[in-house]
Formats: sequence, structure tokens, C-alpha cells
Amino acid sequence: MYEDPYRTGPLGGILTGLNISPYPYNFIFACDYPFIKKEVVEYMKSIEKDYDILIPKKNSSIHPLFAIYSKNMCDIIEKSIKERRYRVLDLLKEVKVKYVEDIENFENVFFNLNTKRDFERIKNGKIS
Repeated sequence: MYEDPYRTGPLGGILTGLNISPYPYNFIFACDYPFIKKEVVEYMKSIEKDYDILIPKKNSSIHPLFAIYSKNMCDIIEKSIKERRYRVLDLLKEVKVKYVEDIENFENVFFNLNTKRDFERIKNGKIS
């Protein structure tokens, strides 16, 4: 485990992970996705590496905190942090983004567990 020295939220965490990783592409995901499927991760990993960020998308719903990031992003992210631009979504305008739009059961796979109400929905079988 590493501490985020940037203290800038997800963007700083992504940069920290990319900086310490020896790999050219890195799967980054937030801790609030309780239904991550190994098949989805493997499928995303199998896609040709011709992007800076590979992001799941369905209609207007995208998940940049469940994505594959190129290590080449480090300089761009550092620049954003120095300029006090901390939103991951803003970063997407500056890099080559590839979207994955054919993931089955999208709403459940990318369900975010953030509130007690979310937990109750899971407990009551409304999300699985």
C-alpha cells in the first residue's frame, strides 16, 4: 500500500499507482464497485493497446475509475495536478480515450456502493 503524496483525490491516486507500477498499462478501479467481474477485467485487458485510457461506457454513462490507464499518462496527469485541475473527466479531453461499449449486465457490474440506501438495494436483491 502506498500513500498518495499529491492528496488530490482519485487523480493523485491514479498518478501514484502509475508512477510505482513497472507495467505500461494498469487497471485502475475504485473501491466502491462491489460486483467487479473477472470476465470484464480479462475482456478489457484483451483489447488492443492503442489508447491512453480504456473506459467502459453505455450511452452517456462512463466509468473512468474502472479503467485501464497507460503509464504514458504520468506527465499529463502531473501537469493537470500542477494546474490544480483534479477532475478525471477533464483529463479525458486531452488524451486518446477508447471506450468499451459491449459489456453485459453493465448497470450491475458498474454499480457504485456509496450509501446505506445502495447497501439496502443489494441486501434486498435489487442489485446483484
